[in-house]
Amino acid sequence: MDQYKFKSNLTVFRKTLQNEDKPPLRVVITEAMSYTSRSLAYRLLSDEVFGSDQEIILSFFDTSDSVVFLEGIVIEITACAPNLLRDIIHSKEESEAFKDADYIFSIGKARDYNFFKTDLKGDQFFQDAVLETKSNALAIEKYAKKDAKVITLGNTAATLISEYAPSIPKENITAVSLALQKSAATAIAKKMGRVPSDVSNLIIWGTNSRQNFPYCNYAKFKDGKSVMKEVDDDVWLRKELPEKVEATFQKCRYRTSDALALAEHCKLLIQGTPPGKWTCMSVYSDGSYGVTPRVFFSFPVTCENGCWKIVQGLYVEGYCKQIIADFLAIINEKITIALKISQRPVSPPLFRKSVRKSIIKISQI
Repeated sequence: MDQYKFKSNLTVFRKTLQNEDKPPLRVVITEAMSYTSRSLAYRLLSDEVFGSDQEIILSFFDTSDSVVFLEGIVIEITACAPNLLRDIIHSKEESEAFKDADYIFSIGKARDYNFFKTDLKGDQFFQDAVLETKSNALAIEKYAKKDAKVITLGNTAATLISEYAPSIPKENITAVSLALQKSAATAIAKKMGRVPSDVSNLIIWGTNSRQNFPYCNYAKFKDGKSVMKEVDDDVWLRKELPEKVEATFQKCRYRTSDALALAEHCKLLIQGTPPGKWTCMSVYSDGSYGVTPRVFFSFPVTCENGCWKIVQGLYVEGYCKQIIADFLAIINEKITIALKISQRPVSPPLFRKSVRKSIIKISQI
């Protein structure tokens, strides 16, 4: 019979060792009491994200008062877990939850929140979200493996983690934009009487928030036909489609969609993108396509063996280049504010640019 071992607020579920030759991966999920985190845990296990023979140790981390209820979630997951689940750990202690982590999913409190205020510095929720991300980053730096991979829901969160966990390679930190890519594919498929899986090689420029633009110049259907030629409506592609995708951020985020996107993002990163196709991820810019170096930005990428590579040599029309430039102004402003907030306890900021006064609305930090 399965045994449970309790130590302080730490619960560990022990299972029989199945693969002596391949050590289990330690996978941390933060904000563990959130619906997104719980949905992600089930998806990681059911979809064999890390491979069909790769055991994992799930580590749930949450500092909220409701962390005491995690024990019930642990029991529920283990009751229906496949053979790939070695252990489950839950703790509010960073030293236990992040210890020797191979993968960290940093969910963030801002996952269901839209920031409308002109002055983000005065938004207490934004301040709390920034400081929470910084705290997670410091825990990653102190306790996780130095080659750990970190996946977040927001570009600003990725920047904060890269700042406060400097020993983690910047290439190991990525943010999700796959949910937007799927949203755009769904809108195109509906318009053309197809299914979303028929659409590939869409590009999402920008972030996993309002600052995003679906670019269809290289998108194609399963039968090889060009999306641009089949739709044959520049107004719809350049104006209405972006509005449909952006509409997602005029209300609370779809938490299940975020969980699915996080899992598939990780699976593509590990198992690779199909030949001739790419996905979209927010990654550390090398200056490609005029994006400021050192900024996390959504690019078309191919993946292989846990590494990503920005797709090069694509032609980007002038109007789209201007959109990218406008996004970068907002992103830099947001990062400047976030780093000034995070600087309160410790550490100098990365950016020291003047802050332009404008209305910023974001759904992920």
